[in-house]
Amino acid sequence: MRFGETGLELDPTRLEVRIPAGLKTKTELLAVLARGLRFPDYFGMNWDALDECINDLSWPPPGQVVLAHSDVPLAGDHSNQSTYVSIINDAVARWMVADRDLLVTFPAEYRALVEQLR
Repeated sequence: MRFGETGLELDPTRLEVRIPAGLKTKTELLAVLARGLRFPDYFGMNWDALDECINDLSWPPPGQVVLAHSDVPLAGDHSNQSTYVSIINDAVARWMVADRDLLVTFPAEYRALVEQLR
C-alpha cells in the first residue's frame, strides 16, 4: 500500500479504479469496486465475494491494477472498515506472490488509520 502522492501517470495498460470519498455503506463500496474492477455478474456483493473475486487472478487484464482511495471508506463503521482493509491488504500480498501488481493507495493523512485497521 502507498500513502500520499502516488506518482502515477496516465497509462492505458493499467486498470485504475478511483474510490471516491464519502462512501458510507458496504453496498456503495462494493458497487464501486464491482463496476471498476469489472467483476463477473455472479459477484455476490459481500465480503466473501470480494475476497474471492479480487484474488481470482484470471480476470484482471495484463498490467497493473490500482485502487486509488480518496479517503478510507466506511467511516464510522470500524468493523466493516477493518474487514475491507484486511481483504485488500491480503490481496496485495497474494498478488505479489503470483507476480502480479495490485497497488492500493490512500491519502497520506489516513496512513495511521489504515495501518491500525490492517
